[in-house]
Amino acid sequence: MDAPPEGVTKVEIFVASMQVHLAKLDDDHTTSDPADSSIDDDDSWESLTVNRSIDLVAHQGEGAAEVLGQLDLPEGKITQIRLQIDTSQPNTATKNGAECDLDVGKVAKKGIKINHPFKAFDVTSDHKHVVIVDFELDKSLKAIGDCFELEPKLKLHKFKLDGVDVP
Repeated sequence: MDAPPEGVTKVEIFVASMQVHLAKLDDDHTTSDPADSSIDDDDSWESLTVNRSIDLVAHQGEGAAEVLGQLDLPEGKITQIRLQIDTSQPNTATKNGAECDLDVGKVAKKGIKINHPFKAFDVTSDHKHVVIVDFELDKSLKAIGDCFELEPKLKLHKFKLDGVDVP
């Protein structure tokens, strides 16, 4: 997981929800392209309400990952994941002991997608699936004045099937 800029000890964002895009198992989707906007408004998104502030610095590294919750999914193929950040809530950074409000003008209104293509993975009802997403702080925070602009970058870090890493 990527470290924050020097001097930053806290980055709190308010996550409204996490969503996964689920295609049918027999669908042609084999990879996910973040530039593909054709799925942005379809009805294949499954949503998990989060509604809480998360300190991204405190959850650096896989061992400190923040569990957003559990979502029972029908069988299918996960082709994209996105986070919805509530920009009306406080989203702040603390640098050198001073807290400031993040500029959230570049946060995607339809959610922040995984920012790289990845192999779609199957979800079946008889298995436990774990997805670990990396919020790339070093690429997501751009210094502006005394604070930062938040231009979130998410990376699929790991997918596990019944506790085993899937390549």
